[in-house]
Amino acid sequence: MTFRILFSLPMFLILHSCATHVSHKQVINDEPMLIGTITQTELFAEFPIFKTNYESYTPNDSVILALRQFSGNIHIKIFLGTWCGDSKRNLSFFLKTADLAGFDTLNYTLYGLDRTKKDKAQLTAKYSISRVPTMVFLRNDNEIGRITEHPAKSVEEDMLSILQQ
Repeated sequence: MTFRILFSLPMFLILHSCATHVSHKQVINDEPMLIGTITQTELFAEFPIFKTNYESYTPNDSVILALRQFSGNIHIKIFLGTWCGDSKRNLSFFLKTADLAGFDTLNYTLYGLDRTKKDKAQLTAKYSISRVPTMVFLRNDNEIGRITEHPAKSVEEDMLSILQQ
């Protein structure tokens, strides 16, 4: 009896954890993409090019040090397309910068979009998203700036400029 309980409990936990994993991967017109709120882990696992670009990027150390002072009331909503070349490059650079600056996943949210750039929650309409990636920087729920498609200087320099406002 004890063996059955000891064997059954781990099996239940393993099966339960597998069953609760929600995949955001969809295939639209024969093209795989992530749709909805996604994580960096999911992004890297499903589309390794993001991880490759992340690993190859070296942001400016002095800007990373300056970014470490920002936290708390800043939230960044990031709209991306896993099918988009600019997202593959610039989002990867953002993620590397955020990780090195010590941002945690509570400070930004990733939203995967299809090619129509529309979502069920209508966030793309609310934030007027027409190109990806778009990174909307919010302080106390008020927009203080955004990076759309390409940074003006570099991802980390543009982030710092926005956050210093």
